[in-house]
Amino acid sequence: MTKTDIKNQAAYERLLNNSGVTVQWLWSAQRGKLNAKDVNDVVRIDGEQANFEGTLKINGEVVSIDSDRFVFRGTILILDAPEKGRRCERTGDYEFRATGKRKYWRLQQMETCGRLTDYVDIYY
Repeated sequence: MTKTDIKNQAAYERLLNNSGVTVQWLWSAQRGKLNAKDVNDVVRIDGEQANFEGTLKINGEVVSIDSDRFVFRGTILILDAPEKGRRCERTGDYEFRATGKRKYWRLQQMETCGRLTDYVDIYY
């Protein structure tokens, strides 16, 4: 992986100091913990939100980050949500974008598995 392309220092710092990750199916779960760290100029993120309703896992690297968006390269896995037995795993490049006054970045490629729309949000 080449170095993360940091186009906006404030957004980079917001991501490193994020306040968690969620997927909307886990209604009663606490916000999941998302670890973001810069390792040799590559921002790596790794997080999970889980409870009895299901599990969200995210793991990968940030290709680039700008004031209102970042490109994530890695794997997003949703298990048992919104129904038991569902497994939605995707690997590749995905854009997360913050719009308006929202205090989170939202995954832009929301529909992948079974026509369901997954709102994966990373908070700052």
